[in-house]
Amino acid sequence: MKVFGVCVLLFTVARSQLNPGNVNTVCLNVVNSLDCRRFDYKPICASDGTQFSTECEFAKAHCLDANLKVVNEGRCAGGATTTQAMTTAGATQGTVVTAATSGPVTMTIPPDQTVTQTIPPDVITSAPPAMMTTDIYLTAVCNQVVNTPCGTESNPLCATDGKTYLNYCEFAKSRCYLTALQIAYTGQCSGTDTFPPLTTAARTTPPPSVLDIICRTLEQVTCADDGKQVCASNGVAYASACDFEKAKCQDRMLTVDAC
Repeated sequence: MKVFGVCVLLFTVARSQLNPGNVNTVCLNVVNSLDCRRFDYKPICASDGTQFSTECEFAKAHCLDANLKVVNEGRCAGGATTTQAMTTAGATQGTVVTAATSGPVTMTIPPDQTVTQTIPPDVITSAPPAMMTTDIYLTAVCNQVVNTPCGTESNPLCATDGKTYLNYCEFAKSRCYLTALQIAYTGQCSGTDTFPPLTTAARTTPPPSVLDIICRTLEQVTCADDGKQVCASNGVAYASACDFEKAKCQDRMLTVDAC
C-alpha cells in the first residue's frame, strides 16, 4: 500500500489541503524510499535555486519543502547547486557526473548521504538567479491558484503588463489568465517603462507542474501485485494500489469506490 500515498501527495501539491502529518507519512513511506540512482539524468531547476539531477530528487526535496516549485526542466541559468542523493545501505563508492567536471568523479558516499556539487555559471544571458522563480507557471493547478487567498505580504513586482503586483501570489494569479505575462523587475513599476504588447510577447512552453513531475516519477515504478484489489470510480478493479495510482495520474478525477 506504499504507493497508494503517492497520489495523495500529488493532490496535496495541487490543493495544499492534506494534513501535514499525512504528507510526512507519504514522504517517509513512499517518496523517500525511492532509489534515485535508478532514474535517468534529467535536471530540474527549482524555485529555491537548486538544480536537481533527476525528477526523483526533486520529488524528495518537495517532501521536505512543500513550497518548492518547478522553474524549468534542464539546468538552472547562471549556475546552481546540483543535488544528487546516493541512497545506499552502507558506505560505497559512487560515480557522480556534473557539469562542473570534464569526466566522472569517484567518491566515497556515506549511507543515505546527499552529495552536492556546485556547477559554475554559464554565460548569463537571462535574468539573474534571484529572478529565476519568475518563470513558474503551474498549468495543472491554476484553478487552485486563482482561488487561493494571497495575503497582504508586500513584495512588489513590476510585470510586463505595466502593473505592480503586491506579491508573487497576485502575479501568479494574473499569469494563469495571461500566459505571456512575465516579471520585468522587483519593486514598483516606474510608470515610464515601455513593454511590448502581451499578444506579441515571446511565449515559451511552461515548465511541468510539481504534480506532473511526481507522476512521471511514479510511471517508472514497477507495480507488484500485493493481492489488495482497488476498485475505482470508473468501474475498473485495479490489481493493486500502485496500478490505481498510475491510472489516477492519467485521470485525476479518479477515486476509490466500493467493489
